[in-house]
Amino acid sequence: MMRTPVLLAAAVLLAACAQGLRKPDSRSPEEIVAQRAKERWEHLMQGRPEQAWEYIAPGSRALLDRASYLAQKRNAPVMYTGVELLETSCEAEACTVELKVHTQAPLPFAGMVPGYSLLRERWVQSEGIWYFVPNL
Repeated sequence: MMRTPVLLAAAVLLAACAQGLRKPDSRSPEEIVAQRAKERWEHLMQGRPEQAWEYIAPGSRALLDRASYLAQKRNAPVMYTGVELLETSCEAEACTVELKVHTQAPLPFAGMVPGYSLLRERWVQSEGIWYFVPNL
């Protein structure tokens, strides 16, 4: 009976050590944020707003209603069809990402019409992780 708590404690200790041994990311903040921005948009383009939600800054998530966010993304009439990263610039723990998002929108009597939007996103770092900050 004494073995179970000892084995459990050893497993917890090993997991903690493994976390500490993880190599720090050698990429620049710009590279990390660019990748995360692309990943977030991939989730949105593939109809996976639940995964895109995880990229939103914790402080912003506290102000947003998750169910409303998911419904809004699922029911948007505009389809996202592609994203191009134009520029990423960072200062301290904040980054700005400029993107060109390709879309298709329904127009009466014309069907789905292609277009694009130029967007500027703000990203912040919290506890070592970069998050998207939506305009609220």
